[in-house]
Parts: sequence; C-alpha cells; structure tokens
Amino acid sequence: MQLSLPLSCESSLEVVHRRLAGHYGVPEERLRLPPVAQLVLSFIGTRSKGEQSMAVFEKLFAAYGSWEAVAAANPADLFGLLEPLSFAEDKAYRLPLALQQIARLRGRLDLAFLADWPVEAAMGWLTRLPGVGPKVAAAVLNFSTLDRRALVIDSHHLRVLRRLGLVRRTTTLEGAYPRLERLTPEDWDSAALERHHTLMKGHGQQLCRLIRPDCPACPLRDICAYASGIGGRRDEAVIALLDHAGEGDAGAVAIMRPDDLHPDR
Repeated sequence: MQLSLPLSCESSLEVVHRRLAGHYGVPEERLRLPPVAQLVLSFIGTRSKGEQSMAVFEKLFAAYGSWEAVAAANPADLFGLLEPLSFAEDKAYRLPLALQQIARLRGRLDLAFLADWPVEAAMGWLTRLPGVGPKVAAAVLNFSTLDRRALVIDSHHLRVLRRLGLVRRTTTLEGAYPRLERLTPEDWDSAALERHHTLMKGHGQQLCRLIRPDCPACPLRDICAYASGIGGRRDEAVIALLDHAGEGDAGAVAIMRPDDLHPDR
C-alpha cells in the first residue's frame, strides 16, 4: 500500500513541513541581523548551543565595539571570549581571517553587495572565506537582513533528512544542499525556508535526537525509514526514485511504506 501523500501537487518536504508545524506550531520570525553580524554569530555558533552562542556574541561585540576591531584582534584574546564554545581555538584563529578577507576583497567590511547576487554565486563567494562552510553561508543569506532564498542545514536538520530517507545515510552537509535544492518547493520564499529549518532543527533536538530518538511520539513516524526499522534499504529505494525523477518532478516522488518496497517481508 502506498502512503497517502498528494505528491502530484506538493512535495515530500511540504508534507514534512506541514506535519512538524502542526506538532510544534509555526515558528516565530527571528530578529534579522546585518549580514556581517550574522556571519559572526553563525561562525562562532557552529556546533554550539544557540543561547550560549548568542551570549558570547553579545560579549564579543561589547568587548570590541565593531567587527572591524574583531578582524584586527589577536586570536589569543578572542579565545578568552570564545572559550565557552566548541572549537573555540579554531574559531578564534579563523574568524579574524574571514573578516579580513571580506575587507580586503571588497574594500570594506560589508556584505550588502550580496543582496544583488544570484544565491548560488553568493554561496560560492562566502564559502571561499576561511572557515565558512555552506551552513554559515546559507545563514548569512537567509537569516540576515539580506533575506535571501537559501535553506540552512545544520547537523540536527541533516539527521532528520537521513532518517526520513530523503538523503543517503552517508550524505554530508555539503552533499545535502544539491539534493534539497531539488526537493524544495519553488513557491517557498526566504521566510518559509527559515521556518522549515527552524522546524527541522527543533525536531532533531527534541524528538529525533542522536541518542534515543523518541519515535513513538514523532509526527513523521509513518513516513520515516528509521522508524520503520528497515533504514538503509528504504533509504536507497527512496533515493533511487528521486534520482530517476525528471526535471522539476521532485514533487511527484512517492515515499512508500516498507511493504511496498519489500513485499516479501
């Protein structure tokens, strides 16, 4: 029996999004920071708790007064402020380098020019900065006042995608972006992408945890490869369907129950 998803008119991500919003509620819109400030916040917040990152972010700006001053700071001094965060030493070294490179390439420490660039080109430019990966780049574009149509994927978000079977179990953060570009509904604007990320991240933190996920309480359990107990086999079957979908046909891909894929079970 095929899972009843109206995929001729909506994509699998829309189904996931609707269920998560029904379970957790529609996320509130975040306060948008200027793009350089968002770069700093996302940069130092990698692999760290949001509340802790924001506290360090505020202390950092209070201590230096401008991002230009942070760019010129001694990494050893920055480390003292960043120490509560994961990988503090590496962040203290790379953050000034990233800020310095922006100023060197653009003549000043400003990312407003990215508002006029195609998103793919803007992502490429940002990921060439020291220490900036696709997650931080997408956050700069989507979360900041640039308000661009870019989907942020973090480790919690990626874990949910893997368990649902929407990407392979071995897919990296970098590898997830091309796949999600195909699955993302074309009518989702920047705000919708932000809400989707917030829901997926929150789900990964609250129910779809790395250790002891609470599958019985999950609103996605009946469409989830991990919850079905056949994980990898269903992952590959769903991915095969995605790989053979035609141009623009991501919304026509069916997620199927285990018995559809393995009728001999």
